[in-house]
Amino acid sequence: PHILWLHSCDESDRCTSWASALLPHAIERPGTVICVNLPILRADPLTGETSSTWNWWRKLRACTESHPNVALSLTMTADVPEDYEIDRWFAEPVKDVVIPKSDF
Repeated sequence: PHILWLHSCDESDRCTSWASALLPHAIERPGTVICVNLPILRADPLTGETSSTWNWWRKLRACTESHPNVALSLTMTADVPEDYEIDRWFAEPVKDVVIPKSDF
């Protein structure tokens, strides 16, 4: 199998069109896993407040019809999320967790 790693789009309103572009590739290439990289928390560029990327991921999964060839790579952030934020990722197709060297 082949794995294609992609960084997520930053704007949630463009998620639908981004997912629409991914779905045909997932369907046409059954041996390829499309792995989308997301930070577990994302900082708002205007306020600096962090928020979960959970809703963005849910929207992407819905737009790709929860295709089994679309998976997730989570990047941990310096701000550690609450336990409930981490717990909801357990049922998702997480292929790996990235811990940046700068967090040590």
